[in-house]
Amino acid sequence: MRRQACGETEGKSRRLGLACLLFCSSCLVTNDVEFKVVNSPSSVIRTSPEAFDRVPPASDPDCVPVDGHVVMQFEAAIRDNDVDQKLQVRIFVNGEYALATDAPPATMAIPDRVLSNNICIDANMRFNRACSYVEVLVSSEFNDDPGKQSEPLLPGDIGRAEWFVLGDARNFPYAGPVSCMGHVDAGVP
Repeated sequence: MRRQACGETEGKSRRLGLACLLFCSSCLVTNDVEFKVVNSPSSVIRTSPEAFDRVPPASDPDCVPVDGHVVMQFEAAIRDNDVDQKLQVRIFVNGEYALATDAPPATMAIPDRVLSNNICIDANMRFNRACSYVEVLVSSEFNDDPGKQSEPLLPGDIGRAEWFVLGDARNFPYAGPVSCMGHVDAGVP
């Protein structure tokens, strides 16, 4: 009897083992599998000055004045999921290409890239109207063709922050947010 009980147990074990082989079998894929890399655009957060700030009477202390002109500083934080990606920054004032720089590097510990001293704009040359429109654009790579400098090479790979800057109070004492309505209504700087 004992032998028969053991035989039944051995048979069940074998059937269980075969079932595991059939149902739990797997294969090893040796081909290279490529995953599509998705490039998500950066986001640009305006930090200073305020949206409708006025040209200051004197240069910002972190900017170096040029030829005695007032220089205004702009700050923005850039967030990008790919902290290793090199980013380009382009600044436009009233639709005109003003300057370019590279975004500072980011790390996993500090993912925000802060632009500060990189964006110092000559107020006397650029903000000589009641209201000026400033755009900071960020992309992994921009188009360098004339007239297309604000376009990224990869469609959709662009982050943007914008400001409206009110003219110097000595030259434009009446300037206020209403002065900028032409920019907003037209949809262009």
